[in-house]
Amino acid sequence: MAGKTAHGAVTAALAEFNRALRFRDAGIVERFHKSALFVGSEPGELARGRAAITALFAKILASASTVQFDWTSVETARSGATLWFFADGAVVIRSPGGEERRPYGLTGVLVKGKKGWRWRLFHGSEPWVAPPTP
Repeated sequence: MAGKTAHGAVTAALAEFNRALRFRDAGIVERFHKSALFVGSEPGELARGRAAITALFAKILASASTVQFDWTSVETARSGATLWFFADGAVVIRSPGGEERRPYGLTGVLVKGKKGWRWRLFHGSEPWVAPPTP
């Protein structure tokens, strides 16, 4: 797989993840490998294995807020049936009180199986940024 194809697979996985969040589609958990690790950026967002990821996403998708990601750059690499990447951008949180954008970085690993690319690792981070001075 050439670099562009690896990049395409990663950007497709990121787009599918965003779509599932936007439409509150619990089926997103099927895109995770059975022994995946999900590490979000909020307290308590740590889940090992599909059962735990399913329980975590049930809470996330039931929230009054919605989460989307706006990626400005995606770097990818591949070795055999494994893709790893770093995506840089923002998390966009929409709640009844309005919208908030915060810097966000995502490190991920996708593995290829019989049913296509599956998330093996999702590790999100909200880098600390100094608030603007008044």
